[in-house]
Amino acid sequence: MLQLNKAEVDFLVTDTMCEEVRRLLVESPPRIEEVLRGHSNPNAVYFVACGSPLSACETAVGLLQKNSGLPAFAMSAAEFAAQPPFGLSEHSLVVAVSHSGTTQEVLDAILLARQRGAYTFAITNRSSSPLAQISTSSFAYNGECIWEIHLLLTYYIALALCPETTNLHRLKEELKLLPKLLNQLLQTWEEPARRLAETASQWPGMYSISAGNCWPLAYKEGVITLMEFVWTHGCALSAAEFRHGPLEMTESTTPYLFLIGNDTSAELTRRAYRFVTQHSQRVLLFDINEILPGYHVDLTPFLLFVPLEFFFYYLSLYKNHHPDQRRYYGGLQPY
Repeated sequence: MLQLNKAEVDFLVTDTMCEEVRRLLVESPPRIEEVLRGHSNPNAVYFVACGSPLSACETAVGLLQKNSGLPAFAMSAAEFAAQPPFGLSEHSLVVAVSHSGTTQEVLDAILLARQRGAYTFAITNRSSSPLAQISTSSFAYNGECIWEIHLLLTYYIALALCPETTNLHRLKEELKLLPKLLNQLLQTWEEPARRLAETASQWPGMYSISAGNCWPLAYKEGVITLMEFVWTHGCALSAAEFRHGPLEMTESTTPYLFLIGNDTSAELTRRAYRFVTQHSQRVLLFDINEILPGYHVDLTPFLLFVPLEFFFYYLSLYKNHHPDQRRYYGGLQPY
């Protein structure tokens, strides 16, 4: 097992998480409401991003689709620029999310959107970034815990575009509990996640399975994190589609990671989990109903991230890989 000083590992964002979320709960809603006040009735909203930010955008689009009739889409910025949506126009809202604000695909997408006359809103770390400079307006969050930050900010955009309901009022109130809930998980889940990582370190890779508002997180962790930061093969599968093909590859040594939430799609994941546990001996489960039950269903992607952050950090160490190490990404090799 690789021995590292956690404080010196960029991958691990647990130290700043609670304070960054606490600050943005105060700072971001007024700014987002101000930005959207001048563009509160778009014909469609397009979220464009790459990697982990795209997964956050997909989660927010799910929130919009459940609570509004507004057409909403989360698109890879590269796809958006290569094949622009037919309906993209001066009546559209395009939200771009990039931590660095230098991701070329996201810059290309925003330039295209502006050419079509769309209102563009950038979410990025620094106001001086190229993305902030070329967008109609922007919000600079000045933080490092990008999953929690991107999810929170895209949620606030979605909430600003949804009609007010009792359900969404409850979500807004429970979002204020996030610093306390995240801290609770930080205090209780490091050791359990380490033990699970020790088990999984003997596996060559894993399939991550989920549905509903946990599906984007399953992709983020089971593909992006596992392959980029752990250097281990990964694949994310939709629980809703698991019986249509993937179940035939289930054997006693096939490794799986399940994320089970508490929304109406959770039973889809439970059904796949019940099947897999009958046939495979390599199954791990992160179930919000066991980890931290009782909160709004749309808080679950925020909360499950903490155990998963510890899990993949220790999985990397057990595989003797520094999670900050790269060999291709970030301009190390031409692409």
